[in-house]
Amino acid sequence: MDVMRAVLGEEKISYLGYSYGTYLGAVYTQMFPKRTDRFVLDSAVDPQRIWRGMIQVWAEGAEPAFERWSTWTAERHATYGLGDTPAKVGKTYWDLVVQAHRKPIDFQGTLLTGDDIRVGRAMFFDVKGAAEAIAELRKAAEGTPSPAPSKRSTSPRPVPPSFARAVPSDNSDAAFWAVACADTRSWPRDPEQYRRDAIRDKARYPLYGDFASNIKPCAFWTNGSEPATKVNNTVGVCRRLRASRSGRTAPDPHG
Repeated sequence: MDVMRAVLGEEKISYLGYSYGTYLGAVYTQMFPKRTDRFVLDSAVDPQRIWRGMIQVWAEGAEPAFERWSTWTAERHATYGLGDTPAKVGKTYWDLVVQAHRKPIDFQGTLLTGDDIRVGRAMFFDVKGAAEAIAELRKAAEGTPSPAPSKRSTSPRPVPPSFARAVPSDNSDAAFWAVACADTRSWPRDPEQYRRDAIRDKARYPLYGDFASNIKPCAFWTNGSEPATKVNNTVGVCRRLRASRSGRTAPDPHG
């Protein structure tokens, strides 16, 4: 970023960063405090918690999102039929999870287990979309076929460049872990610690706690080449701490 500033011939730069971009912005202010002009960091990452701690934040943030969704959906029981109180809406959801644990639910041609349903915690940041999805899932659980996803347009599209055809399907996930594992040296090495943390956090945050705290590839990767930058400056920055629409506050493997 500072090379870009120098190439442009600017004494200072202004910056707008979202999610992972807020961490880049915070590190820049630490390394080059006199070269920062107007900095806005939206959906800010806590530099003290990267990256395992910020992945665990996903579980913390999912619970209030689920509560807001339950309340919103209960007020629209006539539309979605998932329950006329937040408690009843929540019970509808968890009953589906339990049912799918016992026998996967065929949803639009895909068999979903209870964990498959819970891992979709980000859906609850869009209350309307979540209500529609859970209503369809309940129909599928009751044996009513779900409508298949709409087919993509068959209209001609530009041919992708030759280099893009060789990009493997897990490219974005690989990039995510390359960043999350190499940015810090704070990943535990003992699998038992991950097991304990997952059990503890599932009790704290039933929707996603065990996923967020469970073992990750970083437990087995070589440490990053340098320790994480400690951010403790007083540079004037506008920080917005709201959750992003996707519910993520770290590098997003899904774009």
